[in-house]
This record gives sequence, structure tokens and C-alpha cells, in this order.
Amino acid sequence: MELTLRSNAPRKRTRKLQGPVSLPLVIALVVALTLSALFYAYCSLTTLELGYRMSHQSLLLRRFKELNRQLTVELNTLLNPQRLEREGRRLGLGPAKVEQMRRLK
Repeated sequence: MELTLRSNAPRKRTRKLQGPVSLPLVIALVVALTLSALFYAYCSLTTLELGYRMSHQSLLLRRFKELNRQLTVELNTLLNPQRLEREGRRLGLGPAKVEQMRRLK
């Protein structure tokens, strides 16, 4: 005696290829996949290169900010009135006399 179980759910139908796949379609798919892979590789390399450039520019920015800070300190030191007066006395300079002054109009 043979027993079989049947369900009332509809069966999935599998589709078989109706015929041979055309060669131009296969070639077009392979070319499309190859171009997509090449484009992905190009984008990845470009992203990596831009990351290196940004890292280098950040390093330069930090160096220039430090140089700017150092130069600002040096400028403030050089323009300090007490230092200028001290250097003037060392060089034998003194306050300007009235006859040495000129008035601008």
C-alpha cells in the first residue's frame, strides 16, 4: 500500500529556459559586469588617493599654524616699546629734538 501526502498549497513552478541564450546578450552582460568592476576599482583608488592628499594637507595646515603662531610671537616681541627703547639706547639713539621733527599737513 502506497501513501502519499498532498497539500492544498499551490506548487511553485520552475521556469526552464525556453531556448539557447543568445551570444550577444551574454557578451553584453560580461562587458557590463567588467565595466562595473573597473569603475568600482577606479572609484576606490581615487578615494584612497584623496585620503592621502587630505592627510598631507592637514599636516601642512598644522605646520603653517605653528609657524604663524611663532611669527606672531616674534613680531610682538620685536614691536615691544620697552625693547625698542632699550635697543635705541644701546645704539646711542635718544628722543628726537624739536628741530628734527617735521609736521605733515
